Amino acid sequence: MSLLFRILAPTLVGIAAALAAESPPPAAKAPDFGRRVQILPHAPDAPPAASLDADAVTLTPAQKLLYDTMLLVQDESYAEAIPKLEAVIRMDPSLVAAWADLGWCYWRTGRVADAETLWNQLLKLNPESAVPYNLLAQIELDRHNLEAAEARLRKSLELDPDPFEIRYALALALAWQARTFDALPLLQQLIREEPDRVDVRIELARALRATQQYEEAAAQWAQVCAVLPDLPEHRRAYAACLLASGDLDAARREARQAADQDGDSPASLTLLADVAEVADRPEEAIAELQALIDQADDPIARSRLRQRLAANLRRLHDRDPDRFPLDRIIAQCRL
Repeated sequence: MSLLFRILAPTLVGIAAALAAESPPPAAKAPDFGRRVQILPHAPDAPPAASLDADAVTLTPAQKLLYDTMLLVQDESYAEAIPKLEAVIRMDPSLVAAWADLGWCYWRTGRVADAETLWNQLLKLNPESAVPYNLLAQIELDRHNLEAAEARLRKSLELDPDPFEIRYALALALAWQARTFDALPLLQQLIREEPDRVDVRIELARALRATQQYEEAAAQWAQVCAVLPDLPEHRRAYAACLLASGDLDAARREARQAADQDGDSPASLTLLADVAEVADRPEEAIAELQALIDQADDPIARSRLRQRLAANLRRLHDRDPDRFPLDRIIAQCRL
């Protein structure tokens, strides 16, 4: 295989967010596997796109224009790139990278319908390529057409079973359809392949919790919190799995840390109250519940919290009626 062919072979690059060093979004988001296409190989020693001297190899006019436009796309100059990519396709429709990048530019400039039309044309021209199925699946995911997205992704994987991001997107599509048991083995395989992918580990932890595998989920959340220690929503999920698995001391520790991180948010205080109630520590639960009542604006929410508070006060009254008289319980019931 010639060097020229390897350099110019269009390669679809999946780009899910690398979260090992950054905070992930609170909700799962499908990998942007259709966002970027580059004409450089994946080899570790390959130069970055910006360093490639287009004059060092013999390029056709379409390839040269594609290379120049690729730099615009990387700089997010989408509107400027669109007419150039349209020209590339007119000059040489066989350059798949141009179709992918043009559709992405349409998308980023609000022309999603044009992107879909373009990628459907690419599918008709090249039905044996996984690329158009990947691109069209992203549109279906964005529209929450999960069954259609799943079908596109499965067809892509029939043609090319290896890409990590496509398998990850399929796992997410399955999980979002409440088919967690189908998604779970995919996520487990993905994390074995790339254990540093924190976004995948988060989804694995959620899937394990959803299938009531609480100890396994807690182990995954522990690793997530070790890498992303300052995100209370993940620490609450960790604490909830510890609570469900019966490790009450660890659950209380993690829930308290989450509350310290988010300034005693209602979610963290509720979790602390849950831990205290399960641990049969009603005095602790009362303190958390009273704080929640003081914060709550919704009258229905306050009423439910007062019911829980009254139930804990009754437990304390049964243990020590002199210290915890019925007056306080009655007062809560009247509020």
